[in-house]
Amino acid sequence: MSKHEATTAPGGGKVWFSVVASAGCAWRAATTADWITLVNNAWIEVGVYVQTHGDGPGNVGFMVAANDTGSARQGIVDVGGVTFTVTQDPCAYTLSTGSQNVSAGGGKAWFQIFSACG
Repeated sequence: MSKHEATTAPGGGKVWFSVVASAGCAWRAATTADWITLVNNAWIEVGVYVQTHGDGPGNVGFMVAANDTGSARQGIVDVGGVTFTVTQDPCAYTLSTGSQNVSAGGGKAWFQIFSACG
C-alpha cells in the first residue's frame, strides 16, 4: 500500500490508496465497518480509478459516512492481510445560546443547533 492510515473529517468523505502488487498477484479489499463503503469500478476523483479487487497494481477507494455516534472511531480496510486504518472524530454540535429567560407564567424560548457535519 502507498499509505496505511488516514484521518477523515467528522462529516465523512472519500479516501483512496494505491495497492502496490506485482502483475499476477491477486488481491481483494474488505472491511467490516458499516460506516465505510468500498467503491468499485469508478472514478473517485479526477485521474483516480478505484476497485475492490485486482490483479497487480491498483487503487482502493471508499466513502466514509458522517460520524454522529458521539465518539471517535476507527475502522479497517484490509487488502490481503495488510491493513489500512481509518480514524474519525465525532461530529461536534453547539447551541446558539447557553440559556434563555422565561417568565414565571411560561412562554416560548428557542435555540438553534449547529453541526460541524453539515
